[in-house]
Amino acid sequence: MTPAKFMFERQGLATVALDKSFDRGFDKLFDIAIENGAEEVNEQPDLETKEHIIYEVLVFLPWLKTIARLIDFRIDFLRTHTTCLATVLISELAYVPSDLSLCEKKSNKAWMN
Repeated sequence: MTPAKFMFERQGLATVALDKSFDRGFDKLFDIAIENGAEEVNEQPDLETKEHIIYEVLVFLPWLKTIARLIDFRIDFLRTHTTCLATVLISELAYVPSDLSLCEKKSNKAWMN
C-alpha cells in the first residue's frame, strides 16, 4: 500500500444553515468567515431546505472552534424572538486534496539538485 497522506491537508469544516429570510445572510457569513481565516465558503444547493440555505466554511484546522463560536456569537445579535437566523450544524475535521502541483514542483526541484 502506497502512502498518500502527502496528497491531503487537514482542514476544519463548519456547516452552517442560514434562514432564507435573512437579508444579505451570505454576505455577513462570508465576511465573518474570511476575516477569521476561512479559505472557502461554498453553498451546498443539494442540502437546501424550504427554510434554510446550507453553506460549508473551510478553515485552517486550529481556527475551526473559533470560527464556529464567532458565527454563533455574531448570529446571537441577529436573533429575533421567533426564529434563529443562522445555526452551525456541524464542525468537523476534513481531509482536503492538497495542491499536487506544488508537491510535483518540490520533487522536481529536489531531483534537479
